[in-house]
Amino acid sequence: MAIAGIVAGGTGSRMGAGLPKQFLKIGSCTCLEHTVRAFLRVETVTKVIVGVHPEWVEEAAVLFSDERIFVIPGGAYRNETVRRIVGFALETLHCPEQEVLLTHDAVRPFVSEEVIRDSLRVIEHCDVCTAALPAVDTMVLSPDGQSPQAFPERSTVFHVQTPQTFRLGDFARLYDRLPEKQRQEATDVCRLFYDNAGRVMLSSGDRLCRKLTYPEDLEWARLHVSEL
Repeated sequence: MAIAGIVAGGTGSRMGAGLPKQFLKIGSCTCLEHTVRAFLRVETVTKVIVGVHPEWVEEAAVLFSDERIFVIPGGAYRNETVRRIVGFALETLHCPEQEVLLTHDAVRPFVSEEVIRDSLRVIEHCDVCTAALPAVDTMVLSPDGQSPQAFPERSTVFHVQTPQTFRLGDFARLYDRLPEKQRQEATDVCRLFYDNAGRVMLSSGDRLCRKLTYPEDLEWARLHVSEL
């Protein structure tokens, strides 16, 4: 069995919609509702914990009546929100340390059952795995944003998505011994594990599992709502 942890602590400043983008409507439901439902379609996912910006907990809680869904205050940054989700699972729900947690961006509502199931398959062989897609464009490294420094071989470059999946106890032990600077600077869970000798693997991503960041992404989502 597994738990889904939905990271929904963002305020949506780049969307410019006046409220966090996870609360914007895609069809008849909010983006957050679509994302949560995607995980509950997989029978091995028994609970969903949603970590929301503290100012938006009440707004999120009223969206759900299913007893499998729990809404909690998130942290000041992404990895702190993940730690709060892990803590809630261990300390409030009394989940075993070996329970698998799939962490996922609230604003990736088009995550498929196939992507979720592949993540659960791959985590059996590593400490953490992340959904990822092979790059289709030529990639360039440019520290100053102006001059190319290197052109990595495209076949070796992947776009990281979510879910990112690991065991509750593994994350709690790792996170709690790291300095605050490293907790904040790592952009995701996989980086935390990788920088501390954890075994990281890639699972299958999906081109529809895109992160809704800008207004044009929301328009795209509304055009594809029938695929949710």
